[in-house]
Amino acid sequence: MSLEKNIGRRLSIKRTYQAPFFIKGTVVLAVLMLLGNGVSYLIGFGQPPLVLLHEEIEYYLMPNMSYKRFGNEISINQYSMRSVQFDRDNKNPLYTVMGDSVVYGEHQIDQKQTIAYILNSQLKEKYGDDSIVVASIAASSWGPGNMLAFYEEMGPFPGKTVFLILSSHDRSDVPFMTTGRVPYKTDIPRTPLHDLVTSVNSKIMEKLKTPEIAMSYGQRHALSKGSLISLIDRLKTDYAQVALVFHATRKEVFNDGGGESYYRGVAKDNDIQFLSTVLAYRDLYNADIPVHRDNIHLTWQGNQRLSETLLQLIP
Repeated sequence: MSLEKNIGRRLSIKRTYQAPFFIKGTVVLAVLMLLGNGVSYLIGFGQPPLVLLHEEIEYYLMPNMSYKRFGNEISINQYSMRSVQFDRDNKNPLYTVMGDSVVYGEHQIDQKQTIAYILNSQLKEKYGDDSIVVASIAASSWGPGNMLAFYEEMGPFPGKTVFLILSSHDRSDVPFMTTGRVPYKTDIPRTPLHDLVTSVNSKIMEKLKTPEIAMSYGQRHALSKGSLISLIDRLKTDYAQVALVFHATRKEVFNDGGGESYYRGVAKDNDIQFLSTVLAYRDLYNADIPVHRDNIHLTWQGNQRLSETLLQLIP
């Protein structure tokens, strides 16, 4: 047998033996992908709430969308609010809560466990009026500047009472503050597994890489306060009552972090109602009822108590 024929025969044998391994590998990979997608879907991935980017607001929720995330309902109305669907032209009795992820509820909280939904149910019962609407102008990581830009772009939403629910960190939170990632997705993931992988990667990058701050604390503090005052002025023209609510973190419930006195001063200077959540949260902790899921965000029990506290401010 010639050398060329011998080499050709060996290559043919090698390809014959390689083919089954390639097919098996492909099958195994396909099975793993299917299992990965199935598991990812079962634990709640595949339908991430989406946002639209905006040059002033920074980002806001995509309107008229419904999702199932981690077993929780996420419904966004036509005004990009995670609250009941309504038409402001119908002149329903309107109440509004504004804030960041505390008001939005994140995705570990079901729609029916959000502050807006609970308060809506409480107001309907209090007044015996099923036409009452509680709007939720909120998104994760929003500060006063985001809220002001959203209201100016999408509003007005005139009503009876508006609650501005702010935390200590909002004193220096401004749009485009960092060069970090938007805390939502802007595109639909290809598969639930793709959603899981990109979500985990984002969390890891947040832990490993400190976001680059685009401006100094003093600049951010001044801009945030200016936006807050402008927002209050705007809301005072559209609502019969404006209330500034200080949301205490877990650490601040028993240790003053300065945020309470800051917002109390802002409320006094601008002649609006002020409410601190410190005592309400402390009562729950003393009764061994969980208030926060982490240092900032509330459990559904915390949302329930906060909504009850807000209700007391409404005449």
